[in-house]
Amino acid sequence: MVTPMTRKMKSIRTIAAFALILILSALAVTALENTVTISPSGSTSPSMSILILAPQTAPSVDTSCVGASNSGSSDSCSLTTLSPDLIIAELGTGNSGSAVSSVSDTAGLTWVLYAHYTLSTGSKSLFVYYAEASSPLSSDTVTVRYTGSGTNGLVVTAVNNYNTANPFDPSKSPATSSSSTVTTSIHVSPVNTVGSNELLLGMFAIQVAPTVTAETGFVSLSHSGTPTVYAEWEQLTAPASGLSVTATLSTSEVYLGAAFGIVPAPVTTTSTSSSSTTSTTTTSTSTSTSTSTSTSTSTITSTSTSTSTSSTSTSTSSTTTTTTTTSSTTTISSSTTSSSTSASTSTSLTVSASSTGNQCFVNGYNSQIPVINAIFWSCTATLQGGQSIKQNIFRSPELSGPFTLTVTASDAVTVVVFVNGVQVFSQTGTSISFTTGNATPDEPMYVTITNSQATTATSYTLSIDWTGV
Repeated sequence: MVTPMTRKMKSIRTIAAFALILILSALAVTALENTVTISPSGSTSPSMSILILAPQTAPSVDTSCVGASNSGSSDSCSLTTLSPDLIIAELGTGNSGSAVSSVSDTAGLTWVLYAHYTLSTGSKSLFVYYAEASSPLSSDTVTVRYTGSGTNGLVVTAVNNYNTANPFDPSKSPATSSSSTVTTSIHVSPVNTVGSNELLLGMFAIQVAPTVTAETGFVSLSHSGTPTVYAEWEQLTAPASGLSVTATLSTSEVYLGAAFGIVPAPVTTTSTSSSSTTSTTTTSTSTSTSTSTSTSTSTITSTSTSTSTSSTSTSTSSTTTTTTTTSSTTTISSSTTSSSTSASTSTSLTVSASSTGNQCFVNGYNSQIPVINAIFWSCTATLQGGQSIKQNIFRSPELSGPFTLTVTASDAVTVVVFVNGVQVFSQTGTSISFTTGNATPDEPMYVTITNSQATTATSYTLSIDWTGV
């Protein structure tokens, strides 16, 4: 017999069963797979900035030419250059009635008067004009016209690696000297410059035509006429202070002189900066499965926006088994790198063991050899009779320390070696060897080679062996 109490107990059990189903269903819903992604705005590593300074190349004389000795109303000479150059024309007039009316050239350059000096007696004048060539010149003829006939002289010098924005030393005004009484010692002093690595030029107009001997360390060029127009130059390694630019004459003469510095091109810099940003993604997966045996079955399916997971809860009257699985995945995404570069980039050469058969750059009275990029390196060239050149030696940074320099020539030549502006060796002959050379990577080097034969051309081979590399 079923009593009211029995019915009540059955009702309670039924209600409890349904309550259990609801609880298990709720647990199934919360057991859906959950994915949490943590993406911070970015973790940035410290920025790195690299500044590379390319070696500053000092100005040097590319080539020169001289006018013919004459007493007419014009003078000219022709030159071919290897690079965009500063072209400097030095003019000397031999009488008070002769002045410059124009300077021109076949390339159509614009000529500017830089300096003009006249002896107190009014018998001699020195003019310095300049023009800037934006590209190399080929057989460019420079012509000077004078207001009247007279004994006039012309020397034209081309200078490379100069500062195109400000070619001349910031002092602007050349140092000058003159003498209206005869002397064998000509000079310009005091000469002061502001910067290092400048090319110092001394220019003179001398009354007649003596033999001129350059100051030690200077390379010279002379117009042998009346007046004699004479130029000499030297590369500075430090600012000049109270310097005297001198030369010696074979006979006593009156003269005018000027000296000034040519500013090197600005240093090339390369700036590189980089930064990296790291984003981190963390994925956490949690799965819970609850199963119980019951008289009824309930299925619930839930889907999230990024991950779809189906969870099923089955209830019957018997056993309950609960399984929980948790997995965690961490992913580090890649970093990005950005770089910015300004100006031009300096290139470091990799030296080889040997490089022979190179051609020395000889053009006019001054030049530079190609960049040396081998431990043993040699080049060949020919000097005309009486010609003297200054060979600038530019080299890969790896080449430094002890070196041996040799010159073999078909006729006698005089070889003078300079390291960091200081003469370290001098010898005349056909087979010359300098075995005790030593230079650091930053020290400039050059060699002057003079053909001892007045009228005969001589060929030579210049070799450098970096014995310490």
